[in-house]
Order: sequence, then structure tokens, then C-alpha cells
Amino acid sequence: MTDVVVVALGAVALALEAVALLGVLAMPDAFDRLHYVGLSTVGGIALGLAVFVQEGPSLIAIKAGLTVLVLLTTSPLMTHATARALHARRERTGT
Repeated sequence: MTDVVVVALGAVALALEAVALLGVLAMPDAFDRLHYVGLSTVGGIALGLAVFVQEGPSLIAIKAGLTVLVLLTTSPLMTHATARALHARRERTGT
């Protein structure tokens, strides 16, 4: 049963990352691309959960949990900082 959950979480993570990649490639505007970058965070969380389910309470699971925590903390901050920089650039150049 554990293997089924791990494979399902891995498949969800892969699908979310693929959708995020296709969205970044397909969107014409940088602001639109930022929405898909945020989607990739959810894929990273699913992958971290898959590692935790597979390994159980262990050092590897703790490292995966810390990685997910860093991802959850920094991803919104980096998206916001990028959007602010893009907005400031548009204001400065007038485009």
C-alpha cells in the first residue's frame, strides 16, 4: 500500500511540474508566468510527502521536510520580489 501512495504522490508531483513548465513556456507575459512558478511549489510538496511516506520517520524524511519548509517559505517571497522588480522596471521604462 505504501508503494501505491508513493507512486501516486510522485505522479502528482511530476504532473504538476510538467504543467508548471508548460505554463511558463506558453505564457507571453512575465507576470502570467509567475502564476505557474507558484504551481511548481505544490509539486515539490507532493514530492516531499512521497519521500516521507516511503522512508517513514528517519533522517532522510527530516531533510525532505526541511526542504519542503524552505520551499514553502522562499517560493512566495521570491515570486513577490520578482513581481515587484518587474513592476518597477515597467514603471521606469514605461512599457
